[in-house]
Amino acid sequence: MRVDHVGVVVKDLERALDSYAAVLDLPPEARTVSTVVDPESGEDIDVGFLRIGANRLEFICPRPGSVSRFAEHLNRHGEGIYHISVYVDEFGAAIDRLRGNGVAIEPFTVVMSPPAAPAPASAPADADAPAHADAPKRVVDIAWVPTSLTCGVNLELVDGRAR
Repeated sequence: MRVDHVGVVVKDLERALDSYAAVLDLPPEARTVSTVVDPESGEDIDVGFLRIGANRLEFICPRPGSVSRFAEHLNRHGEGIYHISVYVDEFGAAIDRLRGNGVAIEPFTVVMSPPAAPAPASAPADADAPAHADAPKRVVDIAWVPTSLTCGVNLELVDGRAR
């Protein structure tokens, strides 16, 4: 198990990526942008990642008119941290354990498009790096832990096989 990323809901994806990359002095190859189909609303959500060592920052930008949980959060609270994401090695067992303890948790599948542009050829090889534009879509199983168990913080469990 390990923390994978912290998700931040933003109004302007490019502005957020540019600002954080500048503040953290990150190289262009640390950045990827793709589209995720939100399984709850069925809407496309624009997402960007900045890789910082073994971890990432995720920037989630609902499209205009969105009714997704991310748009609702942005409308209620403005831009800011939305969730913490943790890779769970034994995802199915973790879900079963939580359910066995009376937790109402329902895993679902998220489909991510490949990044919009490949990283530069000069970028170092990284087994954990996201796929490039010519790669197939990435399918990931996740589950949201009820915020009543996490001090009000959205905690996203991600199937560790998705690495």
